[in-house]
Amino acid sequence: MARYGSDRWFDWKVTVQEHSSYRQKGKGRPGKDTEYVRSVRQSWSFETMPHDERIQQEAAFDGMFLLITNISDKDLPMREVLLKYKYQPYIEICQSHYTHKS
Repeated sequence: MARYGSDRWFDWKVTVQEHSSYRQKGKGRPGKDTEYVRSVRQSWSFETMPHDERIQQEAAFDGMFLLITNISDKDLPMREVLLKYKYQPYIEICQSHYTHKS
């Protein structure tokens, strides 16, 4: 979950369950004096539970991102800064296209 960044939205726990089985100690038909050996096998399970409060907190910011710039809003309106930011990938594609041709 940490690998994909989803660990903050879930609580989790690992549980161990023991499963017992019995088998006859020796060979032959079982009788009143037959001894049995108990063997225990463990099974592990991983359980996740959504953490609703954290999910709601994150949902309030879903789709938002910070844009940090050294351009003053007096020099360029924030709307223009955002438009220039959105155009940036096209500029980078054009630059890489021309640098690879030389």
